[in-house]
Amino acid sequence: MGWKTTWRAVGAPRSRTPQATGRRALALWAASVATVGSLAGCGGGGGTTGGAPAPEPPPVVVTTAALVPAQPGDLTKFFVDRIQKRVAGGLDGTVYVPVGDVSSGSQFVFSASPQAGGAALGGAPQQEAGVLEDDLLKSNGSLVYALHPQRQVGASPTVPSLETFRVATDGGLVPVSRNNLSTVAMTPGGAYTGMHVLSSARRLVVLSRGNAVASDAFPPTDFLYPYRPPVFGMGVFALADSGVPVLSERIELDGVLVGTRVIGSTLYTVTTHAPNLSNFGVPVGSTPDQVSRTLATLSAASLLPQLRVGNAPAQPLVTETDCLLQPANQALNLQITTITAWDLSGFGVPPRKSRCFIGGTETIYMSASAVYLASSRSYWTGVQSTVSLVAPQARTDIHKFALQAQNIDYRGSGDVAGHLGWDREKAPYRMSEYNGDLRVLTFTGESGWVGIPLPAPAPTAAKASPATLTVLREDAGKRALAAIGTLPNSKRPAAIGHAGEQVYAVHFTGARAYVVTFRLTDPLYVLDLSDPADPKVAGELAVPGFSDYLFPLANGRLLGVGKDADDRGFQQGLKMAVFDVRDPAKPRIESSQLMGARGSQYAMAFSRHAIAIREEGNSARVALPVRLYENVRGGINLSRQGLLRYDIDTTTGSLVARPMAVSTVFDGGPSDSQRMIEFDLALERVLVSAGHSYYLSGGALAAHPWP
Repeated sequence: MGWKTTWRAVGAPRSRTPQATGRRALALWAASVATVGSLAGCGGGGGTTGGAPAPEPPPVVVTTAALVPAQPGDLTKFFVDRIQKRVAGGLDGTVYVPVGDVSSGSQFVFSASPQAGGAALGGAPQQEAGVLEDDLLKSNGSLVYALHPQRQVGASPTVPSLETFRVATDGGLVPVSRNNLSTVAMTPGGAYTGMHVLSSARRLVVLSRGNAVASDAFPPTDFLYPYRPPVFGMGVFALADSGVPVLSERIELDGVLVGTRVIGSTLYTVTTHAPNLSNFGVPVGSTPDQVSRTLATLSAASLLPQLRVGNAPAQPLVTETDCLLQPANQALNLQITTITAWDLSGFGVPPRKSRCFIGGTETIYMSASAVYLASSRSYWTGVQSTVSLVAPQARTDIHKFALQAQNIDYRGSGDVAGHLGWDREKAPYRMSEYNGDLRVLTFTGESGWVGIPLPAPAPTAAKASPATLTVLREDAGKRALAAIGTLPNSKRPAAIGHAGEQVYAVHFTGARAYVVTFRLTDPLYVLDLSDPADPKVAGELAVPGFSDYLFPLANGRLLGVGKDADDRGFQQGLKMAVFDVRDPAKPRIESSQLMGARGSQYAMAFSRHAIAIREEGNSARVALPVRLYENVRGGINLSRQGLLRYDIDTTTGSLVARPMAVSTVFDGGPSDSQRMIEFDLALERVLVSAGHSYYLSGGALAAHPWP
């Protein structure tokens, strides 16, 4: 199917089609949100949410997101108060409330600081220069490290391992070492999720997680999860002169991993810990006095996360006075979020500093000098799931911490309308710091989780824009992030997106933002953010299908990776497109490629890191792992799994497909299901050099010459 494109002026009318109803799914959605939602968080926040942008920033309003330092005894008082509110609202007072586990981050810097004699390898693009993220495949130029989590092959699980390869002069791979990771991390029943390679510090860190609860399934509201303390593990390796990793330390923290980043020789981890309160037995309907008596022996030490190094006794990860409270937020989830800075510049147990605040967080965004933690006030997700369940009416709190090596300084908080989306892999893309301001793109539309509709609004009610842009500016004196600009507003009321659409892809670059919404077609919006107090829509382009991810290229080009769709909005095969955005008022599509039939999938559906982009001069090479279905006589069948490869000329926008590097094929027989397990698409990654692609698939890394 060819691509028909339509350019229309901003604000031009367009047909709208009502969504179908989904009562059963909506009931599940509503019940799940109610389980851990905010009962008293009324959504009032600081800054402006509409109206004409003022020429000067408006006065800072004290936001309900503000954090205050905890004093001795505050922590237990806070938890007792929340448990009293939980049982009064019909919730179990001490039920474990799970949070998701995802390695957050995105990438847009394409080369990897090669060692002498090494060739630069393009990998998963980086959101911020100098801010590195964990992944399964890493390179320092002359060496490539591949992390192999445990997989099921036939009746037996594989042994998790870390492989090291040297890139030969002809571009091939020479095996150097293989580390057995069976006993490196201490996370019971866990899995390896990623790694960092710190070339300057000669360190490598593998990350792992332990299972928190017995099931990842959606819980009925009256079901009590069996509690299994969630843990996050790190294996710290020293890199020998040969590049071979040698295990130095094993570290385990209480909690689940929200995200990690590396700046220089400092590793930053963000974890969320839910204390085990199940032994206190506070039933639904308990009076405040009964709760107080039951929790009389509750201590800060029992609430705070702990740290274990090797076989040494546990020690506190953070102290009570290192924590911050959010008094005005009445959300009833019982969680503690901790930011820890690890100094990996020396040998031995890495020195660390930690700060924490009482409350959960779903994602992080990190610039070169600050980390922002985002927490929806009405939030639920399955453990270890990359999909969140959030009420679209929610407000999202954002907390800023300035970073300088191991120093973590709380700077202020703000809140914005809506939430950062249901796919936590994409959430970091929706925040960006520029000239000291934080730009945030949230979903504020009418649809619920993954398209589940909400009850129809009153006939006179104004329809919300599916997307809302908010610009936050720090007021250091008041420890606040104040809204200085929003879009849409009364001066610029045109919505970003149309009724019933979801927000799919967001990318900020400099003074611009690109936003993709989708229901029937893919409107690509170009936002002009040159005046942060007066953001505006500069242009719009409509094409069939949608882009899940957007990547800026040289010469004013933009790469979109997503799926095609028919005229009813049903997803079809994969697509890749190159947009010309040199004129923001008239973006246009220059070339596109369609791959596979309905049901085809790319590894980026599971990890934003599952793509490689290498730019050199006016050309770019792109590679991404996929599983393709193809149209055959009698229907659509699985065909093959492998690496799609493309060359892009960024002066003309041309997109040329190269032969696919196939890792496995499917014949429609009984072995296909087992092959899909062995060749887990979620674990596939790729790097690209000037002459080769290095494809991690089926637990093996192979070099493929670029055609």
